[in-house]
Amino acid sequence: MNRLQKALGIGALTLALATGCEQKKPEKPEYVTGTVIQERGTVVQLVESSGALFGNESVKISGQAYILQIQTPQGVYTASIIKGQKPLEALALVIEERSRVRIEKKYFDEKRYFHTNFRFGEDKIGYLYSDEITVESKE
Repeated sequence: MNRLQKALGIGALTLALATGCEQKKPEKPEYVTGTVIQERGTVVQLVESSGALFGNESVKISGQAYILQIQTPQGVYTASIIKGQKPLEALALVIEERSRVRIEKKYFDEKRYFHTNFRFGEDKIGYLYSDEITVESKE
């Protein structure tokens, strides 16, 4: 390779790196802050077992549910809380009625209906993962 080819190659590489690798600052997420107006914790379900002998039915307890109703500036949202990285039991212990919580706005955005982050329908009923809720304080 001659010097001209090397210089052109280095120049092209420098130009590509300078224009193509522009660092974008990560966008700060927007949040919706609301007040918990109702809380329902650990609801057990009774499940009938099959194959009982002589007509004797037995019952086993299974399942766990945690539901919050949250008053936001956009209205009241009812969310079934699913265990995520944050332990559901710990979240349920900290949250009480009148607790202030913060949730990323993207989960409430009805315009993103087909987006995977969408959590609520038009009726404002949906779900959130436990690690998508931040408890701020009690009013």
